[in-house]
Amino acid sequence: MDPEVLRASRFFRQSRFEFAAPRQFLLPALLLLLTEHPGDSFSLFQELERMRFGVVERSSVASYLIQLERDGLVRAWREPARPGRPGASRLLYGITDDGATALRDWMAVVAEERDCLARLSQRYHATAGTTAPVLLLRSYAEARDALAARPAAD
Repeated sequence: MDPEVLRASRFFRQSRFEFAAPRQFLLPALLLLLTEHPGDSFSLFQELERMRFGVVERSSVASYLIQLERDGLVRAWREPARPGRPGASRLLYGITDDGATALRDWMAVVAEERDCLARLSQRYHATAGTTAPVLLLRSYAEARDALAARPAAD
């Protein structure tokens, strides 16, 4: 979650808890991005940021790509240096057939987690009454944006 949003929330200023994207979902997110097109670790890191996936370290993306390659879920190759562009060639990654199969399995897990969060939200709504603000968690980004839009309670 955006640190500024957390600071704006009175609860999180007084609590040891923080919102965070589940780290284990970084692997399927990378596989998903690689189904769209091959990429290097930096471009994939940037796409994760644009997805507003949460706090992701650039070094974590590179480490996960190496892990995914070792597991046979992605393959890596060197892009030849481009004429007129000095510097080293980029290491690109693309998804393998095993990676596409693993992604389908992961998406079933993601769907189960989404359903679990929906049940949690529904129970909260049922027990909190109509005066409490309700945050329906359709996605991490929607939850973060909704929290950011709420006025700070002082």
